[in-house]
Amino acid sequence: MNVFAHVEDRVAWQLTCFATSYVLLHETRHALNRAACLDYCGIDEEMECDCYAAKMLLDECDAYADEEGVERLLLRRKRAMGVFLGQVIILESTERGLWSPSDSHPPVHDRISATV
Repeated sequence: MNVFAHVEDRVAWQLTCFATSYVLLHETRHALNRAACLDYCGIDEEMECDCYAAKMLLDECDAYADEEGVERLLLRRKRAMGVFLGQVIILESTERGLWSPSDSHPPVHDRISATV
């Protein structure tokens, strides 16, 4: 049973889920690094966490689409939009001073370019 009467509502829900997943996966990668007793390594780690989250959402996208009987391209597009929305959430929650190059966070442009 589909709980959403309109496709726009379903897509909004899915984008929210994908964006939230991206943020949680990014932060999970940080947690995994700490659990492995690895020291925080600033920019390199932030880029690694971005990559980890994007790969988790996108790498097996086609296989999932096939299993669920949904169109591959549409699912991939929604997940990719979720990745970028997730980045916006992370950037919005990052202190504005860290949007420029720093010892701990890469510039916003570099993060987005790497994802593209």
